[in-house]
Amino acid sequence: MEQKIYSLEDIKKDPSIITPDWKKWVNRLAEDPSKSGWTLAADKQIGDYKDTNLTVYTKQIDNDPLNYIRWEMKLKGISVEKYLAMMSNTEVRKKWDDKLISDQPLLRLPNNGAIGYRQMKMPGLMSNRDSLSKYFMICNKKHPELVEKYGLPQKSNKYYAVLIEPIKLHECPKNKDFERCDMFMFLIAEETEEQDVIKISGIMHMDLGGWIPDWAMNMGSANFQFKMMEEFLKHYPELDKQGLLVLQYQ
Repeated sequence: MEQKIYSLEDIKKDPSIITPDWKKWVNRLAEDPSKSGWTLAADKQIGDYKDTNLTVYTKQIDNDPLNYIRWEMKLKGISVEKYLAMMSNTEVRKKWDDKLISDQPLLRLPNNGAIGYRQMKMPGLMSNRDSLSKYFMICNKKHPELVEKYGLPQKSNKYYAVLIEPIKLHECPKNKDFERCDMFMFLIAEETEEQDVIKISGIMHMDLGGWIPDWAMNMGSANFQFKMMEEFLKHYPELDKQGLLVLQYQ
């Protein structure tokens, strides 16, 4: 389906015109993978980190030839806030994710939302990529009224729900030095009943554009989360020690 093209001025006047469909992805994530068409792609330890295990499923949704990726994992000794700070704070992420060139906010939105422009390095001879996304984050304990409004899970334990969707803007045409890509992600980072353990569950879809065939994207999609989380865990202790992991949330 062709995306509508928005203007930042129109969004400023009425941010509700880009309100995402939270409930659709809450329902998708609540599915039992074994009964809803998801294919188990990997279930193993992350690198040399014995206390972590990552389970990855893949599925084609809405006749899209590119797989959606669903993942589940538990992390010990990391709070949900520090996990999200590692993932969403641009200056922190640059210290552990060498693919990130820049991440520029274009417009702040209500309820911890934003529209952003990101540039990413690609390996080998591939052209670098850029993307335009709308980003939303809701904490159930800090904004219970939004949990009810958007149909988010009713849970007693604290969690953050994050939703990132591609967007097109009149003010940001394609950059000739970058290949435009689209990224979607929905995740829930939540505290568990286990002491000092959090659970991350998510669904992601990425279309890198350009000449990369669908089969190649699908073949490499299951490994993406493992590689990213291995870098995350390798750099986490030092970044935490430096006191850099502060989540910006209102």
